[in-house]
Amino acid sequence: MGIATAGAVQAGLVSHLGATVAIVQYATLPNQRHATCRLDALAATIARERLASPAIIVIGDVVRAAAHLRELRSHDTAARRAA
Repeated sequence: MGIATAGAVQAGLVSHLGATVAIVQYATLPNQRHATCRLDALAATIARERLASPAIIVIGDVVRAAAHLRELRSHDTAARRAA
């Protein structure tokens, strides 16, 4: 549903076009794929990356928080390997 209506979502949120967006296809599965972009590039990114349903679209600060959490996790993993 999110992929099919991405253009409408993008148009409906025009005042937030600079917001960060993540598109996650096959979330939690071994073949998970994702892309990130700004909201104003949502439809183009989905087309370019050939993302399709099932997928979720996450918009806003939580996308930046996820990147920060991944960074922390990689530092934690590196520290454990060094110990």
